[in-house]
Formats: sequence, structure tokens, C-alpha cells
Amino acid sequence: LGAGIIDIVLYHHFRATLPSLAKAEFKSNSRSGQKLLEGCRILKHLLSMLPEGNVTVETIGNNEMDVKLSASRELVKQLCQGEVLNKLKSMIEKALTKSGGVVALGEEDISVVELTGGGCRIPMIQDAIRDVIGKAEDFVFSRSLDDTSLALGAAMIPYSIEAHTVDAEREETRTKLLETEVALAEKDEQLRRKDEIRNQIESHILELRSARHSSAHSSLLPKTDEFNSFLDGTDDWLFSDECEEASVEQMIEKWTQIQGRTQEFCGDYLAA
Repeated sequence: LGAGIIDIVLYHHFRATLPSLAKAEFKSNSRSGQKLLEGCRILKHLLSMLPEGNVTVETIGNNEMDVKLSASRELVKQLCQGEVLNKLKSMIEKALTKSGGVVALGEEDISVVELTGGGCRIPMIQDAIRDVIGKAEDFVFSRSLDDTSLALGAAMIPYSIEAHTVDAEREETRTKLLETEVALAEKDEQLRRKDEIRNQIESHILELRSARHSSAHSSLLPKTDEFNSFLDGTDDWLFSDECEEASVEQMIEKWTQIQGRTQEFCGDYLAA
């Protein structure tokens, strides 16, 4: 927790309560706004050593007046109650809830609490943390990490998000490639099956033509024009666009039809 959040709380408090800071052109990013924020920072440091403090900021009020900033530790605590302390407690409670809660963990299971950031040096911040985790006032926090740990952690968060995004994109790409690979494998199998059926039909027709001259039962084969047309027509179909574009199911249906016609024409030859 950075201590700068206390500066901002004091800044808004003085802007709302000091009439001398009510000029319309007073903006947070102006020179006067930056001087007020610096005054709040100095006042915060004074309150870390004293119960009350005063700081004078020159020429930031109406008509270039000097403005006196006064506050006490109790006032700062009241101002930070909603904006800082309650939000801090809520954040810690959410973290504990994800871990099963203080009851589930057991207070004795929380042996070390690591604090980092200037704001965690403030007693009221430490009291708020002890209250949430159920620790007594004598519970000592660890401060083994320096403030550079915050910068390192902040740098790691977007890296982690980016890595997660890259992993998700890689997984999506991998899934698409696998789907494409499966689709190509199925297509290859379809083409293999089609070639197998086409070869069966072509071998069948070639066998019938050859049987006219080499078979001992060639006399049983028909010599009609209709049979010749059947053989020629089947050959033509094998090299047609219709055959090329046919599905495996259509090829199987065609092969079944050819076998049926062959049985009609050459029943006696096949039975011999």
C-alpha cells in the first residue's frame, strides 16, 4: 500500500473545506494543485511524528494568499475510514475468503504477514490489517521485501496476462490445426476408398473383355450390342466428371448396379 493515497485524501479534504481554495481555476494538474499536494505530503510526514501538525503552502489561495493546512492523526483516520481502511479490509477479506476464510484457516495458521509500501508503516493501516486477520496489537509484521518488489510485481502482472493470452491463442491455433488434420485424414480415406472401388469396377470390366478371348467358357458370354454398350458405357463412366465427383456412397451404389447388370448379362458364364 503506497502512502501517496493519504496525500490524495488530505488534498480532497482541504479542497472541500478551505474557502481560500475555492477558486474555479484551481485544478489538480495545475501548479497550485501540485503545491497543495506537496503540502499534504509534508503534513502527512509531520503526523507520523506528532499527534497534530500544521503546514503553510505559499500563494495557492485566492488572490495569491498563503494557505495554512492543519490536521491531526484522528482527523486523518476519520478521512481514511471509507476511502482507504474499509477498501483495504474488503480486499484482505476477499483474499481470505478465496483461501477458505479466517475460520477455516485458523488464526494460528497465519504466522507471517508481509507488508510493503510506505502506507503500511502508518499505525492505523497496520491496525486495520490486524483487525481483519484477528491478530492482537503485539503481532509484528514482516518487512523483508523492499519497495522495488512492488515495481517487480506490477511488471509481472501484464507479463502473466500476456503469457496467458499467448497460451490461449496457441491452444486455439493448435485446436484448429488438429481439426484440419482430422478433416484431411477423413478426406484421404474417402479418396482411398473411391480409388479402391474404381479399381474393382475397372478390373471387373477388363476381366469380362478378356474372357471373350482367353476363357474356356467364352462362348457363354453374350455377343450382343447391348452387352458391348454396357461395357463401353461403364468404361466411359469411370473417366467421367460424374465418377470424379461421386461420393463413396455413390461409388458403392454404382458398383452394386454394375454387378447386378453383369449378373443379368453373364449369369451362365459366372455360374460355369
